[in-house]
Amino acid sequence: MDISRFGLNVRDNAALAISLAARPQGTTMGEISSHTGQGQYNVFKRAEDLGHTVIRQGKGAQMRIRLIHRDDRNSLSQTGIDAPAHVQADNALIQSDENKAVVLTFALERDLQLALRRNLAQLEAGLTEADGGSEEDFRDITAKDKDGNLVVIEVKAVKAGKEAVAQLLSYMGEVAAKNGIAGNRIRGLLVAPDFQERALSAASILPQVTLKTYRVNFVFGDA
Repeated sequence: MDISRFGLNVRDNAALAISLAARPQGTTMGEISSHTGQGQYNVFKRAEDLGHTVIRQGKGAQMRIRLIHRDDRNSLSQTGIDAPAHVQADNALIQSDENKAVVLTFALERDLQLALRRNLAQLEAGLTEADGGSEEDFRDITAKDKDGNLVVIEVKAVKAGKEAVAQLLSYMGEVAAKNGIAGNRIRGLLVAPDFQERALSAASILPQVTLKTYRVNFVFGDA
């Protein structure tokens, strides 16, 4: 990610924070702190002052951050759906129609993860939770398959690219190291509505990574 286009004169750590937040999938404040050794709220305030959009969800180390260049906002898909009440806006830009879809993405990923936890067996027969029922170290879900192998599951609400595959692989490596197990004893599932060509290519040579698509069906009734 070329952060010079954001027009910020920052130190290396701050530049890294911006690069992380500007990824398609965003990042967490915990990940930023882990990589930079410090919080970067002042940097994001400066980005807002220059007209860019900073989207935040949650609090503390778990805060989810996405940074959008002001020239990219017009390319975001528009939606007439209001942003969920539990997603708090940090500046007036977030309330514009073109940003509602981005805010909704963060809420959807959290809701999808919770729904998937309740239906792991539908994703793969024999899958059970192995993380105590909650996100651990920024991973979405860590499970066990019917053979007792650990399975790291990453959920995306939008079309997933190669960055999502790389993110899943890094989480798999962390879980393997933490549990002192061989790499071939851990699997990864990337769940998304669709995948970019490069994601499909990357996963095709990784036997321990499986891509899964999902579809959401709405059921309507009279109030």
